[in-house]
Amino acid sequence: MSNEYPQSETQPPAKSTLERHVQTILVSLITAAIIYVSVNLSHYQEQMARFEERMIALTDKIDGLLMLREDVEDAKVRIKVLESKHERIGK
Repeated sequence: MSNEYPQSETQPPAKSTLERHVQTILVSLITAAIIYVSVNLSHYQEQMARFEERMIALTDKIDGLLMLREDVEDAKVRIKVLESKHERIGK
């Protein structure tokens, strides 16, 4: 059996040069956008890791200050007790 359609009708028409250039430019732009986003995402991930480390360090410092505050409050109570004992002994 022979083909009912001529060979030129069964094959898609050849792309024009302009269409190929436009497609190449679009693919290049899309590739550049993907690279830009991935670089920025990597940068932001590094920043988040730094911020997390800073938060951990600041939390540790705050915990240390809270413990120091408790020690100071305890010392104040002891000083008041000693002062009251000293006043009783001195009288």
